[in-house]
Amino acid sequence: MNRSITNIIRFLMDELLPPILRDSKLIMYPVFLIWTGGRHTRAIQLMDHKKAAFGISNITLRGKPRKRWFHFVTFYSKRDTDLNKKCLNRMRNMIYACSGTLLDVGAGKGYWLKAAMIRGYSVTACDLNNALRVECPFVNGDVCNLPFQDNAFDVVTCTHTLEHVVELERAVSELKRVAKHMIIVVVPCQRYNYLTLDGHVNFFPFKEKLTYYFRDMTVVCEKLGGDWLLMAQPEGDICNRVDRAQEATKVGEK
Repeated sequence: MNRSITNIIRFLMDELLPPILRDSKLIMYPVFLIWTGGRHTRAIQLMDHKKAAFGISNITLRGKPRKRWFHFVTFYSKRDTDLNKKCLNRMRNMIYACSGTLLDVGAGKGYWLKAAMIRGYSVTACDLNNALRVECPFVNGDVCNLPFQDNAFDVVTCTHTLEHVVELERAVSELKRVAKHMIIVVVPCQRYNYLTLDGHVNFFPFKEKLTYYFRDMTVVCEKLGGDWLLMAQPEGDICNRVDRAQEATKVGEK
């Protein structure tokens, strides 16, 4: 099930169902049961994932491998990437005129890394667990405590990861710390609901909710295929990657 289809499902659930029904466990239980392949225990866990996420201290878990269990018990485990086609194409355009080192945080199966390697980048994958289907260096790490030196990579990408992170400000701070020239982030454009099939704990219904965390940087942010794509560059960076991203946006709109 690709990203475009799940975005349509999310739109239908979030926009058409009244809130009193949308967050009713009684009404939503059959949906969660189907989503988790008929497993009652997993369905209940997924329905209460926010309670579990905010009830566990990330300090005690930081730096230790943790499985995002909902990826392994839902339809998410069946697809190669969470990126929709529009975001993937725009990201390719954003880095087309650049080269150097690229870190993908929350790399998943490494689908995006293939595109970056074709563009000539020396890539590194970082995630809680190694699920790569591409040959490249992998480093086990948490986005809230990245095991890299300051300014270690020319470009840092982080797609469909920040919506799962409780300590969002700390995670963004880590992305900024290890990125030398450019950060690219993709998150869903999604309104808050307690019962969500995707295991999200952060929600970005409008772009300012995302750009706020990059307020000390020069930012381009646009909505593509139901997701927000943000490119951020340190102020005063002489590489002018924001200009290139804006140009890529114009090209993509033609």
